[in-house]
Amino acid sequence: MRISRKIGLSFFITFLLVIVLGAVSIYSMRHIYKGLNQVFAKDLPASRAVYKIAISSEDLLSELNNFLITGNENFQVGFKRSYKVMEGDILDLKKFISTDEEAEMLGQVKGLIGDINTTAEGIFAAKKKIKAVSKDVQGIEIKYKKIIDELFRFEEKKTLGEKDLLLIQTQYIPASQLIMDIGSRFSGLLEGLLSYIVNMRDISHVSLTEDLLVLQKDIRDYKNYYGYSFSDKERSMTAQLIELSEETNVALDTVVGLKKDVMDYMDSIHTKEKNFTEVEEKLLALKKTGISSKLGIGATLTEDI
Repeated sequence: MRISRKIGLSFFITFLLVIVLGAVSIYSMRHIYKGLNQVFAKDLPASRAVYKIAISSEDLLSELNNFLITGNENFQVGFKRSYKVMEGDILDLKKFISTDEEAEMLGQVKGLIGDINTTAEGIFAAKKKIKAVSKDVQGIEIKYKKIIDELFRFEEKKTLGEKDLLLIQTQYIPASQLIMDIGSRFSGLLEGLLSYIVNMRDISHVSLTEDLLVLQKDIRDYKNYYGYSFSDKERSMTAQLIELSEETNVALDTVVGLKKDVMDYMDSIHTKEKNFTEVEEKLLALKKTGISSKLGIGATLTEDI
């Protein structure tokens, strides 16, 4: 009889344990399912949205870099298109922001991307001005070639019409040589300036400045050549050469200033890019921590999420 009671008591205790464990199991499963529901409905989409912003930022900066290297305006269009995509990605992420800390980080992301866009617009404006200077330099080149050709024809005519060999050797030939030197230096200077304009990464202008000084000295030497008489036409053309050299100097100074602006803009963008990456990584880490806590697993298990 006692044995039957013990067996009955054991069955009863086992039954209670099954009920208790079942209740605990159901509670745990409900907690896990609830956590999974939150993770799949909010945290994982939020993490994907952060990754999308990271990818869009890479596309954005790639388009800007390609524009700087090539000057192709298609990359400027691509930059603006990528910026629109980023704005959409930020709006997508905003739907999954729930805490003040996350909202603050999202505000930082939005602000930094806006700053990068504004700075890039400054680069585009500077490049547009540089392009205008390039056209001015091409106009200077056309004018100077015409003047050099005319002056050289004047010297040839004088030489052919002169019978005094001493005068030819001491005045006309040296003067013709100066004209050829001026033409050669002007060609080299303008070619170097146009190359300098195209190559945005080349910020040194010392050699161009030195070439310009030598050119201006040659023009003055030609104008002030001892014992050599100029016609009014020649004096006028020589004065035009001096003016063109001064215009070239102004163009060089303008490009140097604009290039410095572009380099300053790029330094600013690099700083903002670094800050953007830091904020983005913090926001992603925050989302991973949320996933870990909801699923009750270690943070290391969410590294690849």
